[in-house]
Amino acid sequence: MTTAGKAALQVGDLSADTSQYSFFKYSLQVENHHQQQYVRDAEKREALQAALTAAKQETADVKAMASQFQAQLMHAIQQRKHATSSKQRQWAEQKKQLDDQELR
Repeated sequence: MTTAGKAALQVGDLSADTSQYSFFKYSLQVENHHQQQYVRDAEKREALQAALTAAKQETADVKAMASQFQAQLMHAIQQRKHATSSKQRQWAEQKKQLDDQELR
């Protein structure tokens, strides 16, 4: 084979090596991009999970406060009913005494 032929084969081999290198480099870039995207997605999932956990805790806290408020409100209503009943009985007793005094 002539020197020019050998040189042409070497150039062809070099061209093939360059193509393989370019493809390999591109493959690594794609893989790197996918890994970075996976890491970003994982970070987003962690942040969302933390936000969800915090929201669940806030919901539980609000439910506990609402339950406590409801209990206090029911207690206040019962006290008011009892006080009203006591006043009504007291007024009825006073009216009865006045009526008895008028009849005498």
